[in-house]
Amino acid sequence: MEEEDLKEMMARITMNFTRETERRDMAQQAIESVIEEVDRFNRDEVPNFIKTYNAEMTTRDVDKATRLEYFRQVVSVHIHKEVKELREAHDSWVSFKEALLGA
Repeated sequence: MEEEDLKEMMARITMNFTRETERRDMAQQAIESVIEEVDRFNRDEVPNFIKTYNAEMTTRDVDKATRLEYFRQVVSVHIHKEVKELREAHDSWVSFKEALLGA
């Protein structure tokens, strides 16, 4: 492999790592804001919680796949298992969100 190819490959790896780190940081900031504003998800006021969660994620430009992935971090311990099972039954944020609203 030539030196230029190696430099280009390292630049791509670094850029991808940076993007992934920024994505995680933005999602984590959104989660912290949600918990500060409305506490953890505990099945009370589901529409308000989902609205707040979506607003914080949207503000930070967090994609729907990441919203789904990070939702587990905002769930109260006493319903964690129940929400985990519901989450495993849905492969998209939209269907998971609808299930939460309908449950």
